[in-house]
Amino acid sequence: MMMMMMMMMMMVVVVVMMMMMMMMMMMMMMMMMMMMMMMMMMMMMMMMVVVMVMVIVMMMMMMMMMMCCC
Repeated sequence: MMMMMMMMMMMVVVVVMMMMMMMMMMMMMMMMMMMMMMMMMMMMMMMMVVVMVMVIVMMMMMMMMMMCCC
């Protein structure tokens, strides 16, 4: 009887540990996904800013060229 109880307790402990590990892994995966999404968003924002600046510079150059031509 005692042996059966001990075995049952051990099984329960192992199952709980496995569940905890799975939860931790899921949390880590979620955190990694969130970080990746944030990084992608930051990269997209940076690219947008760079493109905007390049467009503004191109427009300024065009204006200067037009002025010079005139």
